[in-house]
Amino acid sequence: MNQKLGQQSSINNNENILETNEKQQDLENKRLCTNCNVKIKKQNVKHDYVQISQIKQTKQFIQSDRSTQLQTKLQCLNNLNDSVEQLRNFYTQQIEQISQSIKSWSQELKDEEDVFINKLQSDELIDFPLFIQFIKEQEYAQNKDQINRIKKINRLIMDLKETDLVKKCQGLLENYIYNPIKLESYNIKENNNIDEELNLLCEDHNKQITLFDLSVERSNQKRIGCLDCLDGTINQYTSFKKAQIMWQQVQQKRIEKMNNHVEILKIKLKSIKEYFQAIQKGFNSAIDNATIKFNSNYEDYTLQVNQKISNLVNISWQSMTKEQIIMIAQDLCQINQSYIQEDPLLEEYNIKENLVYEIAKDTMKSLQELQATFFDQIIYLISKQQEKNINNSLQLNQQSTNIIASQSTEIIDQLNLNSIVFEHKQQEQQLSIQIKKENKNTQDQQQQLSEAISNKDKQQQFKSFTYKFLEKNSIKQNEFCRAIAFNKDCTLVVAGCNNLIKVFEFKQIKLKQIQLLSEHQNDVHTLYFMKKSTQFISGSADKQIIIWSLNVNKEWVCQQKLIGHTHYIRCMILNDIENLIISGSPDKTIKFWVKKNEWQCQQTITDHTSWISGLSLNEQQNRVISSGGDKLILIMEQSQKDQMWIIIQKIIVEQYGDRICFINNDLFTFQPYSQDTMHVYKKNNNNHQYSKLKEIDVKGGSSGDSYLFPQQFIKTKSLLVNKNGQNINIIRQKGDSDFINEHMIDFETYYLFGQMSDDGEYLMTWDNKSTEIQIRRYDEL
Repeated sequence: MNQKLGQQSSINNNENILETNEKQQDLENKRLCTNCNVKIKKQNVKHDYVQISQIKQTKQFIQSDRSTQLQTKLQCLNNLNDSVEQLRNFYTQQIEQISQSIKSWSQELKDEEDVFINKLQSDELIDFPLFIQFIKEQEYAQNKDQINRIKKINRLIMDLKETDLVKKCQGLLENYIYNPIKLESYNIKENNNIDEELNLLCEDHNKQITLFDLSVERSNQKRIGCLDCLDGTINQYTSFKKAQIMWQQVQQKRIEKMNNHVEILKIKLKSIKEYFQAIQKGFNSAIDNATIKFNSNYEDYTLQVNQKISNLVNISWQSMTKEQIIMIAQDLCQINQSYIQEDPLLEEYNIKENLVYEIAKDTMKSLQELQATFFDQIIYLISKQQEKNINNSLQLNQQSTNIIASQSTEIIDQLNLNSIVFEHKQQEQQLSIQIKKENKNTQDQQQQLSEAISNKDKQQQFKSFTYKFLEKNSIKQNEFCRAIAFNKDCTLVVAGCNNLIKVFEFKQIKLKQIQLLSEHQNDVHTLYFMKKSTQFISGSADKQIIIWSLNVNKEWVCQQKLIGHTHYIRCMILNDIENLIISGSPDKTIKFWVKKNEWQCQQTITDHTSWISGLSLNEQQNRVISSGGDKLILIMEQSQKDQMWIIIQKIIVEQYGDRICFINNDLFTFQPYSQDTMHVYKKNNNNHQYSKLKEIDVKGGSSGDSYLFPQQFIKTKSLLVNKNGQNINIIRQKGDSDFINEHMIDFETYYLFGQMSDDGEYLMTWDNKSTEIQIRRYDEL
């Protein structure tokens, strides 16, 4: 470096350059020889060895930084390569399994065909009707086996679509980001030589500029000046050296700001991408599940059709009974009637067709809820981040990148929690009011003790039981029946069948339809009989709640419509004195309707960030719990002062759930979606907060689930009805907080809805597999 500089010549003296003048802007005038240096000895000259030292340090910094980046990138690529290898092994194994399944299928088809041909050619088949029966059985078995094998291979192929390993590889690629060397930051830290003079002259006094005027009102042309510009006002001027230091600090702050904003943008993009991936996964899952149901529905129907066709084509008149011949003759005598040539499986076709539409409709509802939920969360994240960025721009950011990242992560974490730390002072005030009521607490404790003793006595009386299926009492119901309700003495039953409400007389354990109500415009989701009056209420996907009353002609008529929700009604409860209706909806609100002259909405709770699907009142009727799609359980308490409902606790759960139920004032149960355990929560008598006490094993969690069919506690029998997936679990409460799952009913489909009578004597259900309203009766063993 020195040798190269020495070979160059000064423009003024034509001698070798030894130094440079940093004050000069022109490159030729920067170069100084010995004579030049003497001429400008009063100027600030920086020797070459200082720059050489600075370059050397910068080289070391760059080399170290690039070495660190190289190690990071190589590690990332090694991890990516390992993940790709795992992915290749996974797909190889899956494809090999598919290939083996196909080969096995092919071989077994050949073997089965050989067995069939040998059997066909044997001398054992000498009776023609038996021969035809053999052909039918073989055809049916082959068709059934074929459908099962198609399902198996289809599942294996669908597993190839997307795996966690693919996401891991994508994540590693996203982390492989080039990080530029931050020379500007390094230079600012290393450059400690502050020039004390500027090679500029003041326009007014033709003297060297040494001062900066930083006052707000000063014009731009008067911002810099010489000593003669002071004019007795030195306090408003800043020295050039001090201004340099201030400017370096501003540069450092700006660099920190830019780097911090890079991190914020990175975290923000990551969060939004995670939401988009969740939406994509949810959509794919919902559509895949619907496709599987469609295929299963179609395959089941085609199997029945093929079997029926086989019976029709291969029917042997010689093998028919006398009754069968008479039935054929009866049909032929009416051959001119159009119905004689109708599809004999027409009713089954209608059922399957209706099921296809119901699956499609429920899938679309799920997709709409998913889209609405994540859309709101993404908008919430963006608006919150913009608000934070605006606030940050009003002040110099003195925090590190990690702190910024922590703040952004905090915003993300609060999306589903919706401000979990909510009005602590208000909670403390409410709790302190309760704690001060010592006399009342003492009475409550005594009452609880007596109830516990009473419950214990009852438990000793309870015997083993079952709910016996009364098959002959079932009635066919082809339309989807999403809600069923008994009146107080079990003489009437109402059922929501799509948008219709069927009213049944229930006598001698038999159902007889007596009226059909068609006021709702969409599916009926909830039904609730009042016990103190001849009324019932219904909630529907048409966003309406209807109050039904019995008129003088003993016909049910619409008395009032409650309109306020902006989405369909998903859950609804009524208090014991029947002057309060509480409803929940995918519009993320809980509404409290009170009865005055007419029913009207008194209050709306908006703390949930997703759909609400579970509601329950405690025994004392002063607390409500709610659950929904945001993994949040709200505990609400009614204020004695103004009768308004206040949120006193928020519980975050790992998996959302649609079913929740108070057992008493201190205990409630919660069923997480698609899990094999039910959670029990108990109140702490010291801080009056609820926390999870235990988990109870239940059946049906892994099979998926549908909403509706709320949990129901039958106090007289200490039984909890808990629908989970395709199972109904009937759980006995024993003691204060012990639960035993004593009876389970598998319906082989999670499109299952119903209710138990208040005395626990009858369980009435509808499912899409049987397409029947079925009745089961309590039977002690």
